[in-house]
Amino acid sequence: MELASSSSSNRALGAFLQHDAGEELTVFVAVDRWWLLWTPADYADHGTGSFHSVQSANSLPLPQAEDLIACYLFGHHGELDMREAVDASAAIATITEFFSSAGRPERVVWMPD
Repeated sequence: MELASSSSSNRALGAFLQHDAGEELTVFVAVDRWWLLWTPADYADHGTGSFHSVQSANSLPLPQAEDLIACYLFGHHGELDMREAVDASAAIATITEFFSSAGRPERVVWMPD
């Protein structure tokens, strides 16, 4: 697991988690906002990409600059849409589910990347 050095309202702290089955869950936290990125173990073999958590399955218009927050993991820069953050209780329940069973956790809504 890798942790970023700090979190703020415009910079997310990131952690990379790996299940024994080979699945990955990347977690970003910025103050009270959480984002999750789940990658199946066999994604490279099947062409299946990762999935990101969303508040609902309804599509949002493209984000504006003020909707984005910077994140860094393993030295790579990314941006997260603040409108798609999930609450802490849903994120923690998803992390718990991730480690307790194989497969995509069902505690949050996922959209393919």
